[in-house]
Amino acid sequence: MNRIFIVSYYKKGSVMFFKFLLFLKRTFIGRYFLNTRVATIQYGLAKGMKRRGGIGILAFFLKKQNKEEIFFKSMDFSNKTVYDIGANFGEFTLFLAKATAPNGHVISFDPIQQNCDAIADNLSLNNLHNVNIIQKGVGSHKESRTFMVDPDATQQASFNEEIKKSIQGKSHVLEIMFEIDSLDSIIADQKLPVPDFVKIDVEGFELEVLQGMTNTLHKIKPQLFIENHGSNDSQKKENIANIVNILTSFGYKINHIETEVIIEPENSFIAFSGHIYCK
Repeated sequence: MNRIFIVSYYKKGSVMFFKFLLFLKRTFIGRYFLNTRVATIQYGLAKGMKRRGGIGILAFFLKKQNKEEIFFKSMDFSNKTVYDIGANFGEFTLFLAKATAPNGHVISFDPIQQNCDAIADNLSLNNLHNVNIIQKGVGSHKESRTFMVDPDATQQASFNEEIKKSIQGKSHVLEIMFEIDSLDSIIADQKLPVPDFVKIDVEGFELEVLQGMTNTLHKIKPQLFIENHGSNDSQKKENIANIVNILTSFGYKINHIETEVIIEPENSFIAFSGHIYCK
């Protein structure tokens, strides 16, 4: 229980800090320092690389490495093909582009044009050329869906109906229609190299992504890194239970990054918050 409490406390602190940054981004000064200027990233996986925007001196509060960062830095991605599903502005993409060198490849998926443009810009700033950006939503099958998007907080955007409801009435939020498709179909249609590793961060749409890549899970069985989401703790527990069930059916062994507990269907609730690594 203590480990779960610590994870929850960390999450609450992160939410408060994020809300403060969001406030700054909407000020005149914030729009320049946090959205426009080119700066060196001071924290996280892409530390030392360049990006447009960023939190600059405020990174003082984020110096400590979290379990997610420690995990990724412990992995050997050299010469591998890695998919970044839910890439946002491309922090993971930047890290992975460098980590997969010299002969590896990264394929980044995000349905939002603003995010895809930011990824391309940040890759150019760092002279990285081994990334393919696909502006498409990834789900269980081909369809059109509405997406709730706050232009100043695109990392919160979601296809998940409950999460959409939770942010729908907020100011600055836009509702946009996007085309989504299953990962199996995208791989086949675009003749993509199959992944060795897949990172999934899709704000409550994780199960749908997995349901749309069953052929890949069965034939390729790539390593998976998944961040679990939901509009509340109850939905998160339901979501992770479904995720664990589908992955164990494909023979995956699942580890909760934050508590380092091996996750099975009987104790899936432990991983309701945070990340799981599956292999």
